[in-house]
Amino acid sequence: MAAFTSFSEEALKRYLKMFGRGELKSYSAITTGIDNSNYWIELAKNHESNEFILTILERLSFDEAPFFGKLLMHLHQYGLPVPTPQTTLDGMTSTIFCGKPCFLIRRLPGEHLKTASVEQCAKIGGFLAAQRKSLNEIQITKPNHYSVAWMTAVLDKQSARLSVVDIQLLKECINLYQKLHDKGLPKGLIHGDLFRDNALFQGGELTGVIDYYRASEDLVAIDLGIAMNVWCRDEHEAPDHGGNAPPLPRRGPVDAHVPRRRQGEPLHAHGRQPDRVHQEVLRVLRCTWCRLQLAPASRAP
Repeated sequence: MAAFTSFSEEALKRYLKMFGRGELKSYSAITTGIDNSNYWIELAKNHESNEFILTILERLSFDEAPFFGKLLMHLHQYGLPVPTPQTTLDGMTSTIFCGKPCFLIRRLPGEHLKTASVEQCAKIGGFLAAQRKSLNEIQITKPNHYSVAWMTAVLDKQSARLSVVDIQLLKECINLYQKLHDKGLPKGLIHGDLFRDNALFQGGELTGVIDYYRASEDLVAIDLGIAMNVWCRDEHEAPDHGGNAPPLPRRGPVDAHVPRRRQGEPLHAHGRQPDRVHQEVLRVLRCTWCRLQLAPASRAP
């Protein structure tokens, strides 16, 4: 999150009137992040204060914005802890402010984690499983922005900044990503950006998954690959983009993600041995690592 777009207090007050959620009590910029402009908003109504986040979309178009509103509302209706766009008095969720598409969402409780326990990793895996089940029933989609063509174009643009070894590794990752697509692995809508700063925990419980603005159609296993690269390691440990089996703590998201018919049922009950499940996810780690490396580079001048 960040704040690239600025505005006056009076302009903000005029904008907020369309929601009927109360009078503006305070607001401040959220200075972290790289994609959108975000502000804390506190509104007071009937002697009660409520906190919201105003997100101004900096890179997405007016045509793209409604997709994210529908996506979040769909996940919320399935009981998942995601931020819900507030509707205006005339029923709109995506709105216009400062000439850009934006959302007003209710602030979720919890804090970001620097280091996650095995149990918290399992919570992430369980969430991804519930998200997958929910998104199997949604009737909307969004093309994959982080495609092979995108990866190749970014790598060509940034090759002067990289070593020969890095270029070769990224090319291998791109080739693997293409092979995984050609093999026909399951595809569907994914979060695509579930880093630690996009999840909230409170008292050991997952209370929120936020920032769905990179959601698109992709390999379902990409979300698991990101979880294993980002969540299942210490803060200063390098991502694992190799081919070795992960230690037990790294299997938390995978174990929690694999469906079970009843409590305590082993992973192989659905015809897939545990090590085979882990190896299938590991095959995605290299192309996931490639995506993680190229996404920031695409924003460099």
